[in-house]
Amino acid sequence: GEGNIIVFNNGANRSGSHYSSVDEIVPPVNDDGEYYLESASAYGPEAQIWIYTANPPTSFYASHLSGAQRLTSGNTLICNGETGKIFEVTPEGTTVWQYVSPFNELFKVVYIPPRRTTGTGGPRFRLFWKSFLD
Repeated sequence: GEGNIIVFNNGANRSGSHYSSVDEIVPPVNDDGEYYLESASAYGPEAQIWIYTANPPTSFYASHLSGAQRLTSGNTLICNGETGKIFEVTPEGTTVWQYVSPFNELFKVVYIPPRRTTGTGGPRFRLFWKSFLD
């Protein structure tokens, strides 16, 4: 939802097996739009409102370099930076499409909406990658 925060959770220090997730939270803000902290407590919220994990969860893990973006369609664009895998999932977690970059080690991916509604071409993406060959 609008105003929510999407986080690529690398899963560092997660108990059990290593896996990553994409978590959505509703930040606690007051009527002025400011974050607030209740006395003698940690910043909220206590739980996520949406979580993407792979099936099985351990098939999706990146210790660094990754990210996620909520699209206007309600789907989520996810970048596993370590493997160079980019994919889009529905709110139910179904993969719509995926692509693996031949460059691997992507830093992030950003969706760029089409500028025109007619003609050839579809959605475009801006890729940022890190090369260890230089």
